[in-house]
Amino acid sequence: MNPTGEISISIKGVSYRMRPSFKCLSRIEETTNVGVSKMVMAMAEGDVRFSHLAVIIFEAIRAGEDRAIAPSLDDIGEWLLKGNMPAAAAAVVPFFAEALAAGPKDG
Repeated sequence: MNPTGEISISIKGVSYRMRPSFKCLSRIEETTNVGVSKMVMAMAEGDVRFSHLAVIIFEAIRAGEDRAIAPSLDDIGEWLLKGNMPAAAAAVVPFFAEALAAGPKDG
């Protein structure tokens, strides 16, 4: 397990840190209107919305990076639509694993 809880993701050639903080997970739930546990179960069944995936990545990067350098939600959505679902899933799955196994990090 990652001691910092941070997961890396590369978007358009730029590497960002995704951090599973309480604030981040709360924003994901509030924005999508879906609980994290339910979202994880849906993802395990291959049922995930592009918009939800974009929100997860957006909020996770905002928790792990200076907001001035974080990509916008629209930028992430456009990146996803260009065939980057596998790369997104490769980051989101361990992100949720860190969040649920060790609990959210402060921030």
